[in-house]
Amino acid sequence: MRLFAKVSDPELLLKSLNEAGTAFYRLVEGNIVEAVYFSTSRTIYFLGELTPRQYEVPEGSGLPRRADQRRRAARNHHGRPAGG
Repeated sequence: MRLFAKVSDPELLLKSLNEAGTAFYRLVEGNIVEAVYFSTSRTIYFLGELTPRQYEVPEGSGLPRRADQRRRAARNHHGRPAGG
């Protein structure tokens, strides 16, 4: 059995992350993040705001550090700067 959840509560998302899973994400605007987390037992879709404290998640949790996320958000899916 697998769990599929659609959440907007950042604490619920962060409590659900572990090293065995993978997260795909994008910075939408400001602190608004869209993320999908996959593991063997669950898939979690998140759309909501993360505070600076919530960006400081443990390494291996599947979510990036804030600076990494902003750098990646400035690039498109081909790895080139957005708009280029």
